[in-house]
Amino acid sequence: MDKINIEKIKCPGKYFSYQDLKTITFSGVLSLCPLDYSVLQDDNDVKVLEMITQDESVLKYIPGFNLNGGSMMKFLSYGCLKAEYGLSFSYLLKYNSMIIGLFVIDTPAFSELHGGHDWMISFCVFKPLEGRGLMSAAMPNLLQYLKTDIGVKQIFAVVDEGNERSANFLAKFCFNKVDNSNIFWSNGNKSKPIRYCCDLENIEFV
Repeated sequence: MDKINIEKIKCPGKYFSYQDLKTITFSGVLSLCPLDYSVLQDDNDVKVLEMITQDESVLKYIPGFNLNGGSMMKFLSYGCLKAEYGLSFSYLLKYNSMIIGLFVIDTPAFSELHGGHDWMISFCVFKPLEGRGLMSAAMPNLLQYLKTDIGVKQIFAVVDEGNERSANFLAKFCFNKVDNSNIFWSNGNKSKPIRYCCDLENIEFV
């Protein structure tokens, strides 16, 4: 869990408000639900998220989801607090009521803490469900929401060099490879990170 004195960088409303975070329902049984304080009261959700933190493949692509020995409840509370303070927010991908994936969206304010200055998106789906088109169903709905409701004009993603699966996935949604000279990779992986950008202003959602 990243160590941040959020009291010193409070910026609610600059990039989004907590009230902007809403459930996005699509494909009947699939939905994107914001990570908020209600999750803390759902034992099943907490248990599933605890399982996520033990999956190395998840932590590789969402390193900020590492508990580093802390409790899940404390971690989730901290995630909700970052949303309240306008730094970042997360969306749970659910099949009916079961969590099956995760998206994390960092604002420029949060990226600046790590040497960047852009909107960033990280994502994962649980390994047993890879290749079933679930993330492909979710991503356009999330991007449309980010453009229309939050006002995001460009959003960036980072993948390891050689990770063709993630690169091909991003390419489906108009993410193009860009200069990655300002990347600071902190997940301990020795692979070279590649930076991709999606220009949401040039995308018309149907």
